[in-house]
Amino acid sequence: MSNLWGLKNFTDNGFSRSDLVHVNMDMRAANKNPINIIGAFKALIKGKSPGGEIVSSTCLVYVSDCVNFFLSYDTMLDLGIVDRSFPTVGACAQSTPDELETQENQQYVRSINSGCSSAQQGEHVCNCPQRESIPQRPSLLPFAAIPENNGKMRDWLLERYSKSTFNTCPHRPLPCMTGPPVEMHVDETAKPKTYHTAAPIPLHWQDQGPQRP
Repeated sequence: MSNLWGLKNFTDNGFSRSDLVHVNMDMRAANKNPINIIGAFKALIKGKSPGGEIVSSTCLVYVSDCVNFFLSYDTMLDLGIVDRSFPTVGACAQSTPDELETQENQQYVRSINSGCSSAQQGEHVCNCPQRESIPQRPSLLPFAAIPENNGKMRDWLLERYSKSTFNTCPHRPLPCMTGPPVEMHVDETAKPKTYHTAAPIPLHWQDQGPQRP
């Protein structure tokens, strides 16, 4: 979930600890071992696609003395290293190199530095579909629910719910909820406690303000 760079490689490339912003956060690896975070910095990562196009991503990179180098999922989406089908088995085999080169860098998770590729600078304008309410449950499937129709079923679901469930555009307003107000049931004999320490938020999320008007 985070970009990590080893301290030795960081300093070998001419940087120093003074270039880092102090962060106070706990990070653990997949095996639950702690990762010591020395600091962080905002980076602009650039690369060249097979077609010669320069692809870039602005992201936050954490520096640690116990790792080598890791790119986050969001950053790899920005750079086009992986696409929205990852980690679907066989997805890459279904596309030719020419098709992969022309595929648009679509994201499941919108990061603060990208969002909609066609959005105009400073305006919430894009060509994403308007958000609509979820269609009613169909009484009958358009084809039999058998393994041979898995591909057709996936395409049908993506098309049917493209303007509702799968619409991740941050510029389209969410529909209002209907129904009775939410109720909270609390044990009358429970003794209340106060907490004055806020839950920690990863630094690379702190700059993400509300994206919807």
